[in-house]
Amino acid sequence: TFSCMAQMHVTNAGIFVFIMYCQIDILSDEITIFNCGHPAPFHLHSSKFSLEQKESGGTMLGVTEEVDYYQHVLRLDVGDFMFIITDGITEAMNENNVFFEETFNDLLVDISKKHSDFTPIQAIHFLLNKLNEHIGEQKSYSDDVTIICIKKIKEKSFSITE
Repeated sequence: TFSCMAQMHVTNAGIFVFIMYCQIDILSDEITIFNCGHPAPFHLHSSKFSLEQKESGGTMLGVTEEVDYYQHVLRLDVGDFMFIITDGITEAMNENNVFFEETFNDLLVDISKKHSDFTPIQAIHFLLNKLNEHIGEQKSYSDDVTIICIKKIKEKSFSITE
C-alpha cells in the first residue's frame, strides 16, 4: 500500500485538500484507488494500444460537508502502465495558451505503440521532456507537476516511480 499524493491549498474561499490513495494487492493483482480531486488515473493497455481513463477525480476535501469521492478498482496486465498525475501536467500552457492535455493523451498512446519497453522512469522522462518542449521558453510551470507511473512487469510484480 502506498499513498500517492496529498495537497493542501489555502485560499480566500477556505482550506481544501486533494488526496489520492493507492493500494496494490500483489496477490490478486488489483489496484484500488481512492480519489478526491485529482485527475482520474490513466490505464495504458499495452496489448490493445489503447488508453482508458475512469470517471473524474471526485470532489476535493474541505469544499462541502458531504465528500464525493471515487474508488477505482482495476487490474493491469503484464506490460500495462498506469499514470497518476496532477492537473499541472494537462493544464500546462504554451505561449499560444494551448493546454498540454491533448498532446499528453496522444503521448500515452505513443508509449503503448512505440515505447512499450520503457521502464516507469523512462516513461516519466519522456513525458516531462515533451512537456518542457510544449511550454517552451518560459520553462516554468503555473501549477504543480507530478507524474507517478506504475508498470506491471510480470505476474505479481510491479514497478513504481514518481
